[in-house]
Amino acid sequence: MPASSTVVGHKRKRSIRDTPVNLGEMRAAMKHLTSLKAELGDIQETEGEIRAIMGHARALQEILNNAETSRMNFSSVTKNVLASVGISRGLLHFVPDGINALLSCSPPANDQYAFLRSQLIEIYDHVNMNYDGGARMVFDAVLLAISKISTERRQSHGVAILPDMKLTPADGIMVENPVTRHKSWFTGCADYTLIQYLHDEGDNYKGILLETAARNIAFSIATAHLLVVYVKHRPGKHKKLHCYLPKAVSQAIAFGERTKQSEVRFCLSDGHSWIFAILKKDEAGNRTYYESVIKNVDKSQIKAAESDYSRRQIREIVELILYWLSPSEVVEPGQLYEFKGAAPVMQDD
Repeated sequence: MPASSTVVGHKRKRSIRDTPVNLGEMRAAMKHLTSLKAELGDIQETEGEIRAIMGHARALQEILNNAETSRMNFSSVTKNVLASVGISRGLLHFVPDGINALLSCSPPANDQYAFLRSQLIEIYDHVNMNYDGGARMVFDAVLLAISKISTERRQSHGVAILPDMKLTPADGIMVENPVTRHKSWFTGCADYTLIQYLHDEGDNYKGILLETAARNIAFSIATAHLLVVYVKHRPGKHKKLHCYLPKAVSQAIAFGERTKQSEVRFCLSDGHSWIFAILKKDEAGNRTYYESVIKNVDKSQIKAAESDYSRRQIREIVELILYWLSPSEVVEPGQLYEFKGAAPVMQDD
């Protein structure tokens, strides 16, 4: 018998150092075990066994959390994961005079703003906003307005909205802590990608972006692009919007690697509120994201018959999204916002 056949059926043992650990699957397993404990924990015959299983599972989770390499979907990324790969966080402060300059210098789009406001009023009047479907309708209306206003202002360009655009290969995009060399692999899709493109004869680019599955060349067509991360509204859960920033930041990291950009502008929204953010990567591989305070669309103000405040709210959010997609040549970034107080993301105690 050939010597090579003697190894059939044997598998080389691997070290946890060599194996990307899927922490998302571990967290899902822990949730199932917790549910099982709640269901069976007060049954005398199973109480001890459940307690022992939970103890072993927590020990395994601790080992996996300390693994040098982990793999997870964007939605599973937490603040602790960002800390483990050395991400820093700072404040993006909007300058009031810069906001005023942006609004005053932007070409008028009164018809589109009036139409958007009427759409929002219709949604608020007829849709139950306690569920995700209502919030997503508001979100979709804002994105459509962005596309229309941008196209009106730059008639040589169009804007395509691509939901669920694949950002990573199957194995994910590797992110490494420049100091500790801890590695994480992020996988998944961008929630929404806005692609600005040049109109060509026959609208071939538009056809490629909107009517085919050839999204792998979307970035080569783009003259500008923007990542928008959507947070699904869950009834009865009132988690603050900024708590979802790890999901958005991980998508922005993958977005930057995919587009070969050291600076990525992105937005996070639940339909009613918006956070504007920028991720920066230096030559040493250090990454820092800067987040703005939350900007809200006030439902009660929008429904008011005469509300200059609500019109200002809508304009401000829309114009900032347009600026994030393609910065104005009239208002410099330094006039509009400032970066403040960057520091490493800290793990939860």
